[in-house]
Amino acid sequence: MLILTIDPGSKPGYCLAHTDPFKILCVSSAWPRPLDRHTVIVERPGLRPGAKINPNSVVTLAITAGVQAGEAATRAERLVWLTPKQWKNNLYRNGISVVKSVFLNRLRRDLSPFYEGLEYCTDDQVDAIGIAWAVSKGGLL
Repeated sequence: MLILTIDPGSKPGYCLAHTDPFKILCVSSAWPRPLDRHTVIVERPGLRPGAKINPNSVVTLAITAGVQAGEAATRAERLVWLTPKQWKNNLYRNGISVVKSVFLNRLRRDLSPFYEGLEYCTDDQVDAIGIAWAVSKGGLL
C-alpha cells in the first residue's frame, strides 16, 4: 500500500512510503507531488496533559493540520487521523510516555537501516517516517 504520512505544523514533515515491504520513497518538508490511489495518514494535533503550550498554538496547529490533510486528501483513496499515542505505542511499549528527545533518538536509531539521510531530517520529518513505519507494522488502519 502506498501511503503519505504528515506530521503537521508550520514546518511539517511528509513521508511517502510503501508499507509492504516497508520502503521510504520520499521525505520532505515541502509539499510532495500529489499521487493517485494512496492513503493519507495525518497525526492529529492535541495537548498533552501537563504540557506547557499556549492553547492558541494548538488551535493554529489544528487549523494547519486540517488544511494540509485536506490538500493531501484531494487525490487520495482514504484519509486517516492518528493520535501520537496510537502510532508511538504501536512502535514501542508506552512510547507516548517517553521524553520526546529520548523517543526521537530511539526512533532515529531504529529507522537508520531504512533511510540513509535520516541525520539530516528534522524532528517533524522523523515523526512522519515513524508514522509510516508504525502503519507498516500493522494494526493501525
